[in-house]
Amino acid sequence: MAKGKKVGRTAKAKKKKPSPKAKAKRKAPVKRKAVTVVAPGPPAPEPCSCGHDHGPVEMGPALQEGDWRSAFGDVVDFLRYMDDIVRAIGQDDIPPEEFITLLKDLDELGVTMKSLDVEKAKGLGPDGRKELFKYFISDVFIKKMRIQRELDALEAFEVLKVQELEDRGPLAICDYPLMSRMLLGLVQTVIAAHLLRARGGTVESPDSEDDLMPDPALLDSLWAEEDKPVLGFTEEDLAEGLWNLISPFDMLKLTSTAVMAYLTWRDPKMAEDIMVEGLATLTPPVFILMACTDALDALTRGLVTGRPMLRKVQDDGTCSKGARFHFVLTEEGQKKLA
Repeated sequence: MAKGKKVGRTAKAKKKKPSPKAKAKRKAPVKRKAVTVVAPGPPAPEPCSCGHDHGPVEMGPALQEGDWRSAFGDVVDFLRYMDDIVRAIGQDDIPPEEFITLLKDLDELGVTMKSLDVEKAKGLGPDGRKELFKYFISDVFIKKMRIQRELDALEAFEVLKVQELEDRGPLAICDYPLMSRMLLGLVQTVIAAHLLRARGGTVESPDSEDDLMPDPALLDSLWAEEDKPVLGFTEEDLAEGLWNLISPFDMLKLTSTAVMAYLTWRDPKMAEDIMVEGLATLTPPVFILMACTDALDALTRGLVTGRPMLRKVQDDGTCSKGARFHFVLTEEGQKKLA
């Protein structure tokens, strides 16, 4: 797999404090194409003593040329937009009606709003609005991804399980993703490796499709026997938000690297062309849902403060597909990610 060209970094742009009225009226994020891929004639899966089928999974129509760039660009735009929303609804003076209007605008299918007690939502303070938004936007995307068949591959590869939650504040019921613990551990590992190498910053748009590929330099860190602590950062580094420390595009590449490692762990013999197409299929929805659920922020914050969400546990490789380790949630991780 070819290495991407090194992406130049620009100076960090100083963020303006978003106007709640402007954000409530802002148009919905750019719609991206549903990206699906087909694996030709999967071979019989290799038996594994852990009881899981680790073989290739057949999926929908073939990936179209240019969909990768379109999908990756759109999710980065969405992450910046969602960060503006969270900052806006965290202000004390946002009118309740504008908050409700924002939720309606985001719910294109009109399904999630049916489970929302609007009057209770109007009475929420900044922290309550942020908590509701996490469950609301996750439900919106899961229902949309279900219709677009983007969840099929995620569930087939056991990247996540969708659970139905009740009574999340004013939201009577919602769908919420429970991410694979192995994938979460791999994402945490590549974030740690990135922070150990250099701080994030703002990254220019990719010059070619190779720039969208995972970073091979981080792969060795994934299979090391022990995780290295991230030093030299404090919680103040996250005071201006996660994207001030790691740019959305860098985080997307880190997620892609972790997804590639996860696919390799499941099927070490996966062909390179299937791997490339699988990355294009799985990375955007994984990235979006991990951002919606605050998983990316929680993983990074845990590393920065010395309280990681997961820890690596050594084993004989029986249930870790030869990796000789698996991940368990720490006490902090159970509160944030379980």
